[in-house]
Amino acid sequence: MTPNAEGRYPFRHAANEYLRAHYGLLATSTYDERVRRFSRMAKDFEALRKADKVTTMDPAQLTAEDVKEYFLMLKGRGLSAKGLSHNISALKVLCFYHGNAAVDVCRAKYPIIKTRLPTHRLPTTPLTILSEILDKGNECQSYERIRNYSVVVCAYCAGMRPVEIQHARIENLNTSDGVIYIDVVKGQGSYGEPRYIPIHPEGIEILKKYVHLRNIKFGSKGYLFTSAGRRYFSTNALRFFKTRVENEVSHKFDFREGRRTFGQMLIDEGVSVEDVAVIMGHRTSRTTEKYYARRTQKSAMSNILKLWEKRRNEKNE
Repeated sequence: MTPNAEGRYPFRHAANEYLRAHYGLLATSTYDERVRRFSRMAKDFEALRKADKVTTMDPAQLTAEDVKEYFLMLKGRGLSAKGLSHNISALKVLCFYHGNAAVDVCRAKYPIIKTRLPTHRLPTTPLTILSEILDKGNECQSYERIRNYSVVVCAYCAGMRPVEIQHARIENLNTSDGVIYIDVVKGQGSYGEPRYIPIHPEGIEILKKYVHLRNIKFGSKGYLFTSAGRRYFSTNALRFFKTRVENEVSHKFDFREGRRTFGQMLIDEGVSVEDVAVIMGHRTSRTTEKYYARRTQKSAMSNILKLWEKRRNEKNE
């Protein structure tokens, strides 16, 4: 988005103010997506104002009725529930930044307007596919190919987000102890906190091989995944590396699927959900259980039966 006169294009001015305030605090992909979404929203509100369907284009002054008109415009286009949710949520963030709770007022006043998506955990990667990824990664000999698999390993064996993979530094990786320190995290400056992450043993050898080849090319300092110019790779580049791995294992996945799989592996191996939440950088274990990983019914049953068996044995001794 480009700067505009406050009086003529108040929505764009308000969006630019929000974006300037959050530059460097949001993940690069989130920031870029928000730039594009605000730009589309500005055009929509300009069209609504021209048609005299809203009272203002200023997010600080929007009313519940204005929000409703925007919702009806999107719904009239046949936008999916997901699309509606993302747009209304983005509008809420922008309005709230400027001290306006119009979106929440609209939701309370017009209950028929529902923009919340169903909350459920998406699937993890089958362990057979994960084993294939790790096996192929261990077979790699070339630098480019082992780099691609190492990026994927950071998601599957450390639960790292793209922004955390981007900014991870070679100095903060200890392959001997199997630990990496992440100092650039999602929610930087707000809820996100730097943290240590234990790397699952299944992925350590791949990372060791990658580090050896990487250090020959670039030395032992700088970004873990670095370009020839010693800069970190863009999220598009990380996705390209991931796609190369997808093509080799014939399984499409995203980085969140890797995070979910990492979290579920820890839970299945007996780690408490509270500890998994801390390692994954969640504010509460509720987020972990709702979206990422949860004790399976089978393992819960097994644990309960083992506990009762232990008590019976102790009682009979």
